[in-house]
Amino acid sequence: QTVTVEVSAKKQQNLDLLLEMILLVSDLRELKANPSRAGMGTVLEAKLDKGKGPVAHVLVQNGSVSIGDPFVAGAVHGKVRAMFDDRGRKVKSVGPSSPVEIVGLTSLPQAGDQFQVFPDSFKARQISEFRMQKIRERELASSARLTLDQLHRQLQEGTVKDLPIIIK
Repeated sequence: QTVTVEVSAKKQQNLDLLLEMILLVSDLRELKANPSRAGMGTVLEAKLDKGKGPVAHVLVQNGSVSIGDPFVAGAVHGKVRAMFDDRGRKVKSVGPSSPVEIVGLTSLPQAGDQFQVFPDSFKARQISEFRMQKIRERELASSARLTLDQLHRQLQEGTVKDLPIIIK
């Protein structure tokens, strides 16, 4: 079920055969993306550009992304103000399997975050705020300190038997 091709980029061997095998496997498994649905993809990298502001490089995996579309990338929301293709040319809309640079984020998302287009900006903002709240709760839970009352209660319950203390 797995196709293997011996390839050498240095010697330029079997590169055409590799591309043919990729196309063959995608045809046999009927791997297709729907360009008419809302865009979805993955953030490859994000950076802060002096002239453009927060910029994300996104790989659109399914659907289409157009200028003016509200979106959420991880916990960051925004509206597509401008898009640039891999050659730096401005584009108005991109389809599946397209790498694109998106301008219009409120802040920087993390690499690997999921990118998703929504029908209205209100829903995108709600989802972004919900994800930010979950991240804040997770950070607060991990950094919560143990008070003496909580420690005394745990000692009485028997959940804590030893108290590791270093006194200098």
